[in-house]
Amino acid sequence: MKARIYLFSIVAATIFAIFSYGKLNIFQNTQIQVLNKIITLNSEMIILLIVLSTLLLVLLVGLTDKTFYLFSSQKKRKEEKE
Repeated sequence: MKARIYLFSIVAATIFAIFSYGKLNIFQNTQIQVLNKIITLNSEMIILLIVLSTLLLVLLVGLTDKTFYLFSSQKKRKEEKE
């Protein structure tokens, strides 16, 4: 249930950031240089980058948890068979 609440709040924040394009001035416009191109980041883009990094972190933690759970359950099955 907690995962649904987290995902819903992340999606809501993303939708809010997309629909408030140009109206939100939380962060100052920041210019960064990537591959010899200058990119201007505004508030909406920064919020979306934060949301994206959060989603990737949650995915990584979930995959790590599933991997360790899979290995631990296989060890328990081997012990039960013996």
